[in-house]
Amino acid sequence: MSYKEIILAIRGHEYSQGKEWERTRLIAYYSYAGIPKKEKNKSITAFLPLPSDSMRSNKISDERNKELRQFFIDKQKKSSPISPD
Repeated sequence: MSYKEIILAIRGHEYSQGKEWERTRLIAYYSYAGIPKKEKNKSITAFLPLPSDSMRSNKISDERNKELRQFFIDKQKKSSPISPD
């Protein structure tokens, strides 16, 4: 796999996990909101905050991107049968 394919696979996995957590939160919130109370119900984001609430984009930070790129470059150099020396 190339570096880009690995990054896309990681992003896809994180995206699907985030969607699954949002689905779980929605089910739990419907159960919570269905209970009659005197006080007003919390908002869904206050009820169960998720990292995706504050990071609505699927971007990898520049620093994390550099770390991953260097990791895979180093890994390719180690596994290469022909050394560049």
